[in-house]
Amino acid sequence: MLAAEQSRVKSPLLGQNAQVANPNVAPTTRPSARPAVSVMNRVTAFLCIGAVTAVLWFVAGVGARIQSINDNIYNTQLKIQTMTADNAALASQVDRLTNPTRIINLALNQYHMKYSKPIVIQAGTP
Repeated sequence: MLAAEQSRVKSPLLGQNAQVANPNVAPTTRPSARPAVSVMNRVTAFLCIGAVTAVLWFVAGVGARIQSINDNIYNTQLKIQTMTADNAALASQVDRLTNPTRIINLALNQYHMKYSKPIVIQAGTP
C-alpha cells in the first residue's frame, strides 16, 4: 500500500501506531511478478502433454497384449501337462489290456473258451 492510502491509528487491538488501509482510496494493483505465458508456450505444453499421453497409451496397450500372450502361454502349458498325464494313463491302460496273460485268463475264465496247443509253422517247409 502506498503512504497516501494508509493512515496511522492508535488502537488497543492493533497496537500502537498501527497502519490501516484508508477505505476512501481505491487500492492500486501491483504488476505481477511472473510474465504472461505466450501462446506458443501453451501450444508446446499441450503438445508435450499429448505426446506423453500417447506414449503411455501405447505402452499400456503393449503391456496388455504381452499379458494376454502370457495368459495364453500359461493356459497352453496347463493343457500340455493335462494331456501328458492323460497320455501316460492311457499308455499304462494299453499295457495292462494288451498283456497276453490277462487275455488268456479272460478267454478261459470269463468266456469259457478252451485252450488248444499253438500251431507252430516252421519256416522253409512246403
